[in-house]
Amino acid sequence: MPHTTYGVLSAIRSHQISSPRVADELATGRPNACNLCHLDRTLAWTADHLTTWYRQPTPPLDPQAQAVADSVRLTLAGDAGQRALLAWHFGWGPARETSGADWIPPFLGVLLDDPYAAIRCVASRSLRATSKLELVGYDFVIPPNDRASAAEQVWSAWSAQVSQSQTPPSFPPAVFVKPGPVDLMTTLFGPILDTRNDRPVRLRE
Repeated sequence: MPHTTYGVLSAIRSHQISSPRVADELATGRPNACNLCHLDRTLAWTADHLTTWYRQPTPPLDPQAQAVADSVRLTLAGDAGQRALLAWHFGWGPARETSGADWIPPFLGVLLDDPYAAIRCVASRSLRATSKLELVGYDFVIPPNDRASAAEQVWSAWSAQVSQSQTPPSFPPAVFVKPGPVDLMTTLFGPILDTRNDRPVRLRE
């Protein structure tokens, strides 16, 4: 059973057992099980495999869903429930083993600046549990507007760490990150962040 439900500052398994369908995610916003494990893959990749294996019709996909990893798309543009689920999955061992983990910290950095304290909490846990990066003095209860940008700090530390690696990693094209100086929140993430679903969300625990 996939972890497609948020509760108690975590992702929990759904007790509804059904076949993953890209069309269902597009209709409901509920992340599908395939892309919660294959974090580095696009919805188009998933749709192609489901068509090949199970003859599911491929739904129309916008350019973002075709080119950007679904985990990245939901982290940057999704609603609060979707962002909470991705914050947890970025720290989930099986997904990290399947997708690689070297590219993940910058996206957890974005979630450390999320408007919702619960998402910031889950993201900080994932970053601490799975990365050697350390944010001195970071506290998820302090609103982003009252402190320095955690996303910028994570990007700088991550870039330095990757650049100093003896064997620099290669990153999946669909996550579109590589270390180095960049105008993070406008040039790199801005085009997707501008489409974020900021509707108020109240998730019952």
